[in-house]
Amino acid sequence: MKNLLALFLVFVFATAQSQGSGYTGFSITSPTNDQGVRANDGNVTVQLSLQPALQSGHTIVLSASGEGSQSTENSSGLTVGLKNLSRGLHTVSAAVVDKDGNNLITTEPVSFHVLRVGGG
Repeated sequence: MKNLLALFLVFVFATAQSQGSGYTGFSITSPTNDQGVRANDGNVTVQLSLQPALQSGHTIVLSASGEGSQSTENSSGLTVGLKNLSRGLHTVSAAVVDKDGNNLITTEPVSFHVLRVGGG
């Protein structure tokens, strides 16, 4: 009985591994880490790279520190605009999630500095 249970657990583990997301790479290409982004209006464009393309039923969720999250369900969503960011340090990261909300692949977080002309 022990051997049968051990065999079953090995089969389940191997099956779970073979049914991976199929994604081989996901990163934030712009802005780069520690970059200063001049954006007097506070609008910053985040560009992503995903290999292979976003699969049907999957969603990209972009999270920005203190700004909530935005999502897209199509491959043209590899460019996301963040609006009205305050001056200073911000950190963004992204994840591909399936229809059940499970993270399939995530980017490394990227921190950047929004540079805005001060009023006065």
